Parts: sequence; structure tokens; C-alpha cells
Amino acid sequence: LYSQVVGVAASSGPTATFCLRPSAPLPPLRSLPSSLSLDCSCKRAVVRHCSRRHIGINMFCCGSDEEMQEADEEGFYFGAKLADVPANKGLRVRINRKEIALFKVKADKTRVYAMSNKCSHQGTSLAGGDIEDLDGHMCVRCPGHGIQFNLRNGKSLQDPKLYKQKVYNVKKKEDEIWVKLD
Repeated sequence: LYSQVVGVAASSGPTATFCLRPSAPLPPLRSLPSSLSLDCSCKRAVVRHCSRRHIGINMFCCGSDEEMQEADEEGFYFGAKLADVPANKGLRVRINRKEIALFKVKADKTRVYAMSNKCSHQGTSLAGGDIEDLDGHMCVRCPGHGIQFNLRNGKSLQDPKLYKQKVYNVKKKEDEIWVKLD
């Protein structure tokens, strides 16, 4: 139906705008769909302008071509090898399009934690933050503005009602970290 892409008008992250030149004149405008379906469930295309010679399309996508993982029998997803997470630091991972920060804390015994990687204050990555022991509570300090989040419950020490991180249950399977994405 379309013989050529006339050109990309704009491209910004996971959004692209382009025009198509049909191989034959298009039907009257009232019969054109207002949106188009694509194979990928995260993509959609919206008709932004039409003429009998060109059709302009905006295409949106989550920006990720990653494969979706299958959960184990308990609903946990593979996060990382335990050895890949530095001691008393974090590691950023993506699990089924969610950005997660994994933390390995070594004290009397090794504990692992998982929370949403983007700081609820201003979206800074928490995986690069310092791990601190504050009155017996292990916390990560946001490298952006210094807000400290309890690794166990996600609450900030500065304002627990306003700033809270989503925390995830984790389990160790042999030498791997698995995360439940409830």
C-alpha cells in the first residue's frame, strides 16, 4: 500500500514521526483509521495528518525490545548473579521493563535487597548510592540529593510519608538473586 517513507520529521527517544507516500491515492479522509495497531503490544501508531498524497504517523514505544522473563513457581524473576552485585553497593537491573536496584550488604552475614531504582524525590538512580548503617537500619543514600532510604521498607529517613521507595521481596537461589515483582 505504501511505496516509500518520505522522511522522518522528528525522533525523540522512543517516539518517532514519519510520513508515508502511498503507492495509490488514499481513500477519502473520513474512512482512514485514527490509529494503527502494530505487532508489539507496547507500540502504537497514531495518524497525525492525512492528505490524499501523504499520511503522517506518530509511533510510540516503551523503548525496550527486551524479552519478558518467566517467573519461577513462586513468582520470582531472575535479577542477577550474587557475585555481580558489589559488596555494600548497588547494581541496576531491568526485569520485565522495571528498573530495579539490587543491593548486597555484607555485615555479620550477607543480605540482599531490591527496590525501585528511581528515587521518588527526583528520579536519580539509587544503584550508585552509598550504603549506610544508621542506628541499626541499612539505608541507601541517593547520590542526587542525599535522601536516605531504608533498604528493608523503602521509607526515607528525612520524610517517610512523602518519600518512599517500592521495595521487592528477594530470595537467594544458590549464587543468584531472584526478585518478586508483585
